Amino acid sequence: MNFRGAIGYLQGMIAEPPGQTPEGARDPGWCCTEHALIFALALGRTGLEPKIAEGAVVVRAGGLLHEWVKPHWFVLVEQEVYDSSIRSAGLEGMFPDAYPDVRASVSTEEIGIEVDRDGAWYSYSERHDPEDHSATVSETPYGRWLTSQSIDHKEFWRAASTIAAGILGGGLAPPDAKADRLAEVRQTLAIARALG
Repeated sequence: MNFRGAIGYLQGMIAEPPGQTPEGARDPGWCCTEHALIFALALGRTGLEPKIAEGAVVVRAGGLLHEWVKPHWFVLVEQEVYDSSIRSAGLEGMFPDAYPDVRASVSTEEIGIEVDRDGAWYSYSERHDPEDHSATVSETPYGRWLTSQSIDHKEFWRAASTIAAGILGGGLAPPDAKADRLAEVRQTLAIARALG
């Protein structure tokens, strides 16, 4: 599957400037909530059975801490991590075999997910079905931005997941990048409508 193409498409469209969470913690602007929902829906369209995981991620490289993000949302398929939002220390998305020297493995006791080397460490507390996750998405900064642009959230999630699934399966090339994210969103809606 073309994970890099699908992740590049989603990262080009779904991001926010870094800021702070309502609790005062650093928010890297990855929009992990939206990414988890859309990537889970896309993976489900390819025949996989994804669950959205709620937890945290720590990214280290060269012995240095790059990110510590909590809460963090990502996708689990069985015991494998799929994270289209992560962008830190040379990691541009996480999926099985994404990096030759970084391998994710999940504890069967749900203690966490660890990767070898100075990569990323994930922990999760709950798993959710994608449909149960949709209410969370509308209250994020990106969700509020969609609302301010009069974009229907559910139509956008369906459209983006349809295109991401097409890219994953190899039947669709990633759309050409646009100058800004509103143009990207409008292009996504137009392509999905054309695909039917």
